[in-house]
Amino acid sequence: MRGWCGRGWGDMVGMGWLQFAQAEAHHAREAFDQTEPLGERAIAMTEFVGGIAMVFENAPHWMFNRVLGFGLSRPVTDADVEALVALYGNKSLDFAICLAPHARPTDVGTRLLARGFERINVRARMVRGAEPCPAHSGEPLVRRVGAEDAPLFAAVAMAGFGAPAAWEPVFRAAVSGTGNHAFVAFAAGTPVGVAIPSVHEGVGHLNTACTLPPHRRQGVHAALMTHRIREGLALGCRAFITETGLLPGTGNHSYQNMLRCGFRLACERPDYFHRHGRPSQPS
Repeated sequence: MRGWCGRGWGDMVGMGWLQFAQAEAHHAREAFDQTEPLGERAIAMTEFVGGIAMVFENAPHWMFNRVLGFGLSRPVTDADVEALVALYGNKSLDFAICLAPHARPTDVGTRLLARGFERINVRARMVRGAEPCPAHSGEPLVRRVGAEDAPLFAAVAMAGFGAPAAWEPVFRAAVSGTGNHAFVAFAAGTPVGVAIPSVHEGVGHLNTACTLPPHRRQGVHAALMTHRIREGLALGCRAFITETGLLPGTGNHSYQNMLRCGFRLACERPDYFHRHGRPSQPS
């Protein structure tokens, strides 16, 4: 699939996948900078083959240990793959390579599979420019929250994502961290959903949001998306990125909400997962 930055995309022209990768990595790091005890462990953002290798020790899930922008600035080699396996393996970490469109060489995905990686999921990468977003009115009401609301935010996030206990300090830190923006949606005074936007060098990253199961398909996700876009526009964002899982044969209401909020499908991005201890040499 062609990249997103074709003509007619307004202010997004000239921004590229590497800048999107930097914004995504910044969003993940924000979640850890204020997190205890996770923040007591080393956190590295290593420039690697023009992209970023995120190394978060003691993270509650492999998704924090990802390689973004792999093979965009130059073709990658088998030696590059081995260096990544060693980087994470030295810390006994599982990790994934998020393979962006236009990664070089074109057969890099096949090479990763041959070296013991698993293609575990595909996510729809969505982008939009700085076009105005219609205001949301009525319920659910969306309110920005601060550090004093961290326990409430974390409780809703834990229930909405179905997350294990290890995630609780990450969600608390997402609200209490310096400069963070967090929102809670309320229906009839009851908290029903949460969301976090992150802004980095003009790119708004809108990946983290959830709705409590009994309140899904009632406009909560769309309301949270609208508020985050408007917040980003007020902060000077020139582009926004978000994503959602692609499940063959099923409807995806988040995807439809994203389209209604002005997003377009930029690419379908697979994750190639490597489990620590698995041989990475071709069989």
